[in-house]
Amino acid sequence: MLLQNDAQKAIDDHVAQVKPGKSIVTNQKIQVQVVDLKPDISGLIQALEYCDYEVVGNFRIPRFLIGREKQVNRAKAEMEFKAFVDARVKHI
Repeated sequence: MLLQNDAQKAIDDHVAQVKPGKSIVTNQKIQVQVVDLKPDISGLIQALEYCDYEVVGNFRIPRFLIGREKQVNRAKAEMEFKAFVDARVKHI
């Protein structure tokens, strides 16, 4: 069993020998796990849109005011804007 100082010196010596790009060899059994590096872009976009929808909804800001509405209906937008002003802005 190594003492604390001896163990730290062994680790420091090993770290000093490591060079970027150089293979590090070990005598222990290693398990390789393949990771898919192709993210699900459409799923990520849907998750981001959902989070955006939730955040905007929590602040109760009309989506058309911040450009998040996909199809803007003018009559609905005017009604939402008036309700937003009456409920949130007028009291400031």
